[in-house]
Order: sequence, then C-alpha cells, then structure tokens
Amino acid sequence: MAKKKKISRKELLSQQDEFLTYSAKLLQYAARHKKPLAVALGVVLAVGIAVSGYQFFSAQNEKKASSWSAQLFERYETLASEKPAVEAYRAIEKDFQALISDFPRTQAARRAAVTLANIGYRAGDYDGAMALYRQNIDAFENDPAIKGLILSSLAYCQEAKKEYAGAARDFDQVVQGDRFLMKDDALLGLARVYGGMGEKEKRLAVLDRLVADHEDSIYHALAREAAAGLK
Repeated sequence: MAKKKKISRKELLSQQDEFLTYSAKLLQYAARHKKPLAVALGVVLAVGIAVSGYQFFSAQNEKKASSWSAQLFERYETLASEKPAVEAYRAIEKDFQALISDFPRTQAARRAAVTLANIGYRAGDYDGAMALYRQNIDAFENDPAIKGLILSSLAYCQEAKKEYAGAARDFDQVVQGDRFLMKDDALLGLARVYGGMGEKEKRLAVLDRLVADHEDSIYHALAREAAAGLK
C-alpha cells in the first residue's frame, strides 16, 4: 500500500500564506467597494423582506378567503333548507363569485369555486358548473382526492346533458387513475353512460369489473344484479 505523502511544514506554511493572502485581497476588495457591497446587501435584505411580506400577505388572504367561504356555505345550507335548489343557488351565486374575484390566487377561493360548481349542478346549471370545474381542476393537480371528485362531477354534468362520450371519458379517467378515490362510483357511472350509448358489451364489462374489484362497495349488489340482467 502506498504511503500517504507527508506535507512538510514549509508547504503547510505556504498554503496558509496563500489563504491569508487571498483573505487579505477579499478584505481589500470589500474596503474599496464598500458602497456597492452595501447596496448589494440592501438588495438581498429587501428581497428577503419582500418575500416574507408576500408570504404573510398570502397567508392572511388565505385565512380571510377560507373564513368567508365557510360563512357562505353555511348560509347556502340554510337557504337550501328553506328554498328550492335553483333559488338557493341564485341567492348565493354572486357572493361566491365576489369571493373568487377578490381572492383569485388563494386555494380557498379555488375550493369555493368548486363548491359553487357543486351547488350549480344541484340547481341544474350544468354549463356553469362545468365551466367552474374546468377553470379550477389544474389547481388540484397535487390533490388527487379533489381532482378525482372534479372529474366525476364533470362526468355527471355531461351525463345529465346526455353528452355521453365526454362523460365516459371523464369517468374512465377516474377509473384508470392510480391515486383517485371512489372508483366504484365512477365504474357505476361509466356503466350507466355506456347504457345510454347503447354499448351493452362495454356496460357489462364495467359492471363485472365493479363486482370483481369492489366487493365491499355499496354498489356491489346493484352492479351484480344489473350484470346478471345483461347475460
């Protein structure tokens, strides 16, 4: 095994001198450029303060939007218990839109938009609901639970409009997605849509998959019975 070369005291001192010389040069540069360095430091500090201020401002806006959204939903539930779905929707729609407009960059406002879309769907405003779902779905790319629900909701809207091809596409995205929830619900929806399209074989295949893959589903018995009726 080769012996590690021992550094002589002279070489060590030489390296230390080089370091000290370099350090001295840095200090001299700093002394000659005090003003530019101070300006640069000021810029760095200003950027840091701006970022911190923006984060604080964003957090405050998020909190305000979230609180407002909760109040609006509570008000909607009261209205929905007293009025038909369409009247409750019309009574609350403008306030939800104001929230979305006033806090456009907050996640709370995006969730409020999805909530308004759900309310619109219940009231039969399928086009308005679909527009809101599509405008906000990308904001939940990292939240598969909500994204999957939005895809299913889009499918329900299209199914209600008898736009079966689009509904089948969105239900199928939920079924095929690795991280989406409520796949049994999406399979049942897909089976319904294939029924509307007159695709008997595809409908049967989907129902058989629901029965085989989701034994604990609340739709299991319904799917098994529907599949048996097609055989």
